[in-house]
Order: sequence, then structure tokens, then C-alpha cells
Amino acid sequence: IQALRNAAIQKEIEAKKTNDYAKYTACGQAFLDIYNRNPEAPENDEVLYNAGVCFEEGKSISAAITAFNLLEKYFPSSKIAAKAIARLGKAYGDIAYYDRASDKLEQYAKKYAGEKDAYDAMNDAVFYRKGIGDDAKAIENTKYFIRTFGIKKPQEAANAMFSLTGIFEKQG
Repeated sequence: IQALRNAAIQKEIEAKKTNDYAKYTACGQAFLDIYNRNPEAPENDEVLYNAGVCFEEGKSISAAITAFNLLEKYFPSSKIAAKAIARLGKAYGDIAYYDRASDKLEQYAKKYAGEKDAYDAMNDAVFYRKGIGDDAKAIENTKYFIRTFGIKKPQEAANAMFSLTGIFEKQG
């Protein structure tokens, strides 16, 4: 397994040097091969995360989503799972699955509200909810956003509160 890990890391280094999408995809596949060789290995949370990141960099979004979903499913208490959930939200947004993107971004922002990017995740979730016309969730998320982040970011909280008027006007 160590030889496979070294090969995967080498592929990642090569991909970064050349910024070649095919090499990033090969890197992701190399990490996925490590996972598939021994799916119950305790360090596979990191292996799956690395696979997802490589696939994401290689623009293989579906493969990245698969890797991040596996990580979330089989290693839910891993510290890396938090990053995977945030990346899932971004990946779903990249392929215009805005409802799924919102779900993952909300999950991340609520479960890991103390993280510095939780604010951005909830902001993006609200944006997607408004875009797909899910007014109830957009209102709920905006209120959560104001409660959670309003003290540290009062200007943004005021803007968020004001943005609700558009939804309420649309609803009559």
C-alpha cells in the first residue's frame, strides 16, 4: 500500500507542476485505488479526501462527488469530513445541482459554524435557495445566518435582513 501511496503522491506532484487535468484525474484514480485495495483502513478518510481534491482539480466533478460522499458516509466523525462536506457543496454548485449544493452548504455551516468559511457556505446556500425559488428555506437560512454571524458581521447581517424584503415582496 505504501508503494501505491507514493505513486499517488507522485502523480499529484506531476499534476501540480503541469496543471494537466488528465494528470489530476490519474492522481484521483491512484488514491481511489488505494482506498479500494483496503476500504476499511483507518487512514482512508485522508485517501478519499485526496482523491476528491485531485478529481476536482482535474474537472472530474462526478468522481470528486463520489469520493467526498464515500468519505462522509464511512468516516462521518473525521475532521476531514467537514472539508469534504464543504467541497461537496461547491461541487454540486459547479454542476448546477443547486438544491444539493444548498443542502451540503447548510449542513456544513450549521455543523461547523465556528469554521472561518462557514459564513461563506451559508451565504452561498442562501444565494442558491433564492435562485431556485425555495423561499421558505432561503428565509430560514437567512435568519440562521443573522443569528449566527450577525454579532461578528453586523453590516452583512443588516444586508441579509434587508434582502428578505425581496422574498416577502415576491410572496405578496
